[in-house]
Amino acid sequence: MSHDRRQFLKFSSSFLTTLGISTLPIWQQSDRYARALSSTKGRKLALLVGINKYPISSYADLKGCTTDVELQKALLVNRFGFNPNDVLTLTNDTNDKPTRQNILTAFEKHLIKQAKPDDVVVFHFSGHGDRVTDPDPIRGANGATIDLNTSFVTYDPLESSGIMGRSLFLLLSALKTDNVTAVLDSCYSGGGTRGNVRIRSVEETRAGLAGFDPAPIAAELEFQDKWMRKLNLTSDRLAQLRSQGVAKGIVIAAAQAQQKAIDYSFDDFHAGLFTYLLTQSLWHQTENKTIETDRAIANLIPSINAITSDQVPFADFQKSGDLQKQPIYFLPPALPTAEAVITAVNGDQVEFWLGGVERDCLKKGVSFQFDVWDASNKIAGNVKMSSRQGLQAKGILNGTAQVGDRLRETLRTLPVNWQLAIGLDPSLGKDLGIAEAAIQKSKRMVAVRYQSAQVLYGMEVQYILSRMTSAYRSQLEKITKIGKQPRKIPPVDSIGLFTPSIDEIIPDSFGKVGESIKDVSDRLIPKLQSLLAARLMKLTLNARQSDLSFAAKMQIEGQSDALVGQAFTIRGSAAVESKSDRAIPIDSLFQFQVTNVGTEDLYLAIMVIDASGGMKALYPFQSAVEETLKLKAGISKLIPDPNMDDFQYRVTEKGFGEALVVATKSPLRNALKIVSERSGVPVLESVDALLTDLTDTKSSRTKQAQGKQVYTSEIAALSITFQVV
Repeated sequence: MSHDRRQFLKFSSSFLTTLGISTLPIWQQSDRYARALSSTKGRKLALLVGINKYPISSYADLKGCTTDVELQKALLVNRFGFNPNDVLTLTNDTNDKPTRQNILTAFEKHLIKQAKPDDVVVFHFSGHGDRVTDPDPIRGANGATIDLNTSFVTYDPLESSGIMGRSLFLLLSALKTDNVTAVLDSCYSGGGTRGNVRIRSVEETRAGLAGFDPAPIAAELEFQDKWMRKLNLTSDRLAQLRSQGVAKGIVIAAAQAQQKAIDYSFDDFHAGLFTYLLTQSLWHQTENKTIETDRAIANLIPSINAITSDQVPFADFQKSGDLQKQPIYFLPPALPTAEAVITAVNGDQVEFWLGGVERDCLKKGVSFQFDVWDASNKIAGNVKMSSRQGLQAKGILNGTAQVGDRLRETLRTLPVNWQLAIGLDPSLGKDLGIAEAAIQKSKRMVAVRYQSAQVLYGMEVQYILSRMTSAYRSQLEKITKIGKQPRKIPPVDSIGLFTPSIDEIIPDSFGKVGESIKDVSDRLIPKLQSLLAARLMKLTLNARQSDLSFAAKMQIEGQSDALVGQAFTIRGSAAVESKSDRAIPIDSLFQFQVTNVGTEDLYLAIMVIDASGGMKALYPFQSAVEETLKLKAGISKLIPDPNMDDFQYRVTEKGFGEALVVATKSPLRNALKIVSERSGVPVLESVDALLTDLTDTKSSRTKQAQGKQVYTSEIAALSITFQVV
């Protein structure tokens, strides 16, 4: 791979490319769970509601709401020390269905009646959202009257208007504790399906529904009147309080008011996009450095934007105090970090739940090996994964284990020929077959046809090949953009690549109107190979799992205080200063500061994924030699170093990007050889060479034919997202 002495990185549009359940069994409860570590708070109570299916055929089925409940329960029990008996769930699968009355009764009896002033309370709702007329409207911040009130669609939508946000405000007000978090993974804009995602709203799907009345039912208003009397609130006082913010604690919403909350297909399971990314992130929140709530939510936005640009989560707080600076759920983690937790043991056969595994690595063909950490925080054995369905896996135990023991990754096996899945949109019409044949002909690509409104593509697809229809163009023009640059939308009838949610185009992927499908395929195959290279590298990301002590910072060249982004290994406890990230001004030079805090020398590789999803290799460069790639133990180094190097990194276009920084004990001889022998090496070939280096270090231990194997003790692969303005 050639390396220009002045490397120009181009970022266009507003798209940040990164890599993008079956219902889990009921969690086995044991005395070990009940003996969860204590905290400075009192009792911990949770009510978790998830609704996948509604008894109205015109309401689109959802797939991931029950999964959201299991995600939250597993997180609260196994990371935050909740007693399982204090976590009440209402889903399609529970005996008590999540009807309006059952949810209200559960909130009153399980939360309001039991919670004391120092307790922690969590309420979660995943399902469809809607809006109904507010009998007593409030005024917004701009002085305008808000006539509609949000509503959570319950299991009995024909008999009720759901639970209004006004009712939730009163319920939260009635709690005796201020340590309250409400997580709402639903939306109130649009509805139905789009691309390979489902929208958690019935605003469109219930339009024209016979007998539907957007006004709240009498029982809902009577319920509100009851609690107003109990709380000694007049209508005027309630309206005043509602206009000032949330009732108590923190309310976390999956999307802004006019945006869509996505029900997403992750490989072979479904979940709420926001809930899954939130709970997975919190599995690795360090015990000695809790993340403030506002920061925890902000950290999710780049990963969400990789899938949809029309969903930006936010947290709302009481206006008094500094609740946004409190740790999420008002708790530090009670139990150490982990990638998985054991849910069943039968001799040497175990079942375990993979809630903390890197999202980008939870793909078909990727398997794991773990150490078993027992209740005394000691290694008691190891588990080799034998099968996986969604987040539930089975494996072979060597040693001893009990239900509730944590699993920490030691080895990851990558598939030899991982394939990029390309969805084929129905808009391709008679050209579907030609497009399918062209994609299938290219190695390591698979074409997936759209099936139906209920099934969609039936699996995770990384991109969707489609015509730009009038409907898609209109949709792109309407999508709410928050803090993003205007984009140029391709003309109708041009063909190119969309994100799986059909709400963002892949920059530079659309051609001219009238282009033949064969020409489209010939033009896009090199781009798809570059996209594949980026995703292959992301299969190695292991900042949370690596045993190396390594950190990387991205900064404006010559300005150590101008931090653009940073990443570090959690297990290795690499020291990282607490600084706020900043964007890079257009046409600026940038550099990396890499630090080896360990006791062994490491070798480095750096790549950048640009806004179109393609990858560029920055380091090693063509004239590099093995010694120049070495980062000695205990040393920090600048790349490039203006005092020593004759190359620079520069950004020339606005947008979002992602840097991948890899440190390994291996000398990277294959990667170095391929870039030194010739210029213009395809990026996929370069990545294959680098992956060989990363997985050959201990090849004598394993049979490489079974897959490429990455040891947590051997490499650290970090990701830094950044923005150019």
